[in-house]
Amino acid sequence: MEIKADSEDDPTKKAKIVDKNNYFEIKNYSPILEQPFTLVANGVKVYTYNFSEIPGFCILFPMNYIPLPPILKEVGVRIMNLKELEYLKAFQNIMWSDLFQTPYNESGEQSYANYLIAPTCKKNISWLSIKAALGMKKDLKSSQKQSLDKLVYHIPPKKQKYYYAMKIKKNTQPSDIICKISKKSLYSQEVPDTIQQETINKATKILKNASFIYPHYEYPLVLLRLVRVVRKKELKDKKPNKPITLKIAPERILETFYLTRKQTRNANKIIKALVTIERYTYIIDFVNRYNYHGDFNLIRDATTAPAYDNDRNYDPIENLGDSILKVISSLQLYFRHTGKNEGFLTDMRTSFVKNKALCKVNLNNELYFYMRSAKVRQKCFRPAYYTGLKRPSEVIVLNEKFSDGMLADEIESLIGAFYLSSGFIGAAGFINRVKVLPEEEWDKTIGFLDKTYKGMLGDKDMKDFNLNNFDDLIPRPEKFILASTSDYSTLEKILNYKFKNQRIIDEAFTHGSLGLGYNYERLEFLGDAVVDTIVITNVFPLGKFTAERLTVFRHMLVNNVVLSRLSISLGLQNYLKAVKEVYEEIRRYFADFQWEEDLLDFGVYNSHPPKCLNDIFESLIGAVLLDSESLDLTCKIFTPFMKNLILHLAQNEERCDMNIRSKLSTYCQKKHIKCETKTRLDKGLVIAEVYVSNDFICDATGHTSWLAKQIVSQKAYILLTSSK
Repeated sequence: MEIKADSEDDPTKKAKIVDKNNYFEIKNYSPILEQPFTLVANGVKVYTYNFSEIPGFCILFPMNYIPLPPILKEVGVRIMNLKELEYLKAFQNIMWSDLFQTPYNESGEQSYANYLIAPTCKKNISWLSIKAALGMKKDLKSSQKQSLDKLVYHIPPKKQKYYYAMKIKKNTQPSDIICKISKKSLYSQEVPDTIQQETINKATKILKNASFIYPHYEYPLVLLRLVRVVRKKELKDKKPNKPITLKIAPERILETFYLTRKQTRNANKIIKALVTIERYTYIIDFVNRYNYHGDFNLIRDATTAPAYDNDRNYDPIENLGDSILKVISSLQLYFRHTGKNEGFLTDMRTSFVKNKALCKVNLNNELYFYMRSAKVRQKCFRPAYYTGLKRPSEVIVLNEKFSDGMLADEIESLIGAFYLSSGFIGAAGFINRVKVLPEEEWDKTIGFLDKTYKGMLGDKDMKDFNLNNFDDLIPRPEKFILASTSDYSTLEKILNYKFKNQRIIDEAFTHGSLGLGYNYERLEFLGDAVVDTIVITNVFPLGKFTAERLTVFRHMLVNNVVLSRLSISLGLQNYLKAVKEVYEEIRRYFADFQWEEDLLDFGVYNSHPPKCLNDIFESLIGAVLLDSESLDLTCKIFTPFMKNLILHLAQNEERCDMNIRSKLSTYCQKKHIKCETKTRLDKGLVIAEVYVSNDFICDATGHTSWLAKQIVSQKAYILLTSSK
């Protein structure tokens, strides 16, 4: 593993791996923000942007900030002469020193980031304000033609306190002062009479004292009100409804502040924006490095851990990327290992997509460099060109700790982002670029990929779909029969697809019990990955679902019962070639199963159809994939058969609460009883057992751990709630 130099040794390095436990030291900004301004004939080239929600300021970069985040608005490119550039650089330290309430002449460590903040007036840089801050222009008040009460003043030499000013004349009464002060500037709600009287009394005392301190010839006086937005954080035990600080002083001892009142209020908002802007430079770096042309926000989400942003992070898109990686790796493994059975292929796929393997890919490509988990708080931030001493809470370098799972999730999330940008072919390009999969048979694999399929369902489908009966979910056949046939014309008509290779479709319906040397297992391996992709790529655009909810969707739509129903609906059992024992198992199942009941529960716990019915639906998908040589076309052919199931579940998201384990857990928590679910294997099946307060309650069997836990949780919940 390559160890990067610390920022103190080499500021151009991205990050430092502190130890072997995925602990990193990373700066808040990418090295692209460290590049100098480009020299041209008449000065330097600067790229200017306004803040979307912070009027009165602009920001200047040495590079084109593309892709543009929502917090910025492009103004354009301008040429700035070198003298103006030096003025603006010097202004940075003055402004930040004032806002941070630190002396101007302190000398501390400086950020290597290169950008400049400038005050604006009528959408242009306010050079009057900048020169006033540098002491080059004193009469700012008259030149800007603003009334006295709209300016901000400070009393030299205490530059860390700022005041609003209002002119007071000789005949001014205390009640006039109170009436002229906006109540909103004093309190966030209606001022109580008692507090207002306190303020009047205070103003009376102030005026009385001022008449003794200042001779009449020093009038007019000004009333000063301390600016709240640049004060230090108020103490928690501060008394509520305390009157605002008032002070009266002669106008002649005051100095005009270089920012307007509005700019002073907005200045502190800039820090929050700069934290985001610096963090986004990593995404610009990523976009340039990997030639990404999709939605900027997708990459932002794909590189954001839930700890950084609970609402927008990589969790949902990671589910999507997981499915895309599964189907592409399955296709490549099918070509790489001809003749190998499903079990071998599944094990090989697991070895490539497991967390440990993806974590290694992340480290090899330094993709952790783009991820954020630790937030930079505003009081910990050091802006560009601020030279003050390091504040106690300031953070120069972020300390990030990423688990193997987080690093793997980032890889899968980025795969999902590339898929949403450029389809399967875009995702494959990124997979190949970071070497998730080996090169062997890669050209053949990408020959099956395109960029047209990105799911077929959307908001209009959600709005138009109404469930009238269960036949709307999966059409119920007239009869549940088993009639062997090798005429695929009816099936091809249903699929609206004509097979070019008869051998592939024959293989798709050949059961392993015949011992012919070939069967549907390898095609089933492909189909399993495709059906998983169909579900996730179509659910993802239908709403803002959590990662946990997407996982439950997948389990509820891709299980033995639901896929067997799809097989029966299409009459696939009639094409199955197997020994008579397999046929007898299907007939026994047909004898007493209930179509609607199983669909009502989305196959969670009511019945156990023969696994071959599920298998042949997936193997048929695999057969279409191989025959058509197009993953996009295969998804488009089979999405309509699952469309209504997906829409119904997305419309009735509460059905995910059929993930009864959460309901059981909630019930036990309310009753203050301990509930534990244990699993074990027995003859290829999973047995799940529920213990409440260490006492055995019930058990259940399923083909998967998830299914067994669902069934046993349902049984336990009924037993516990019925015995109340």
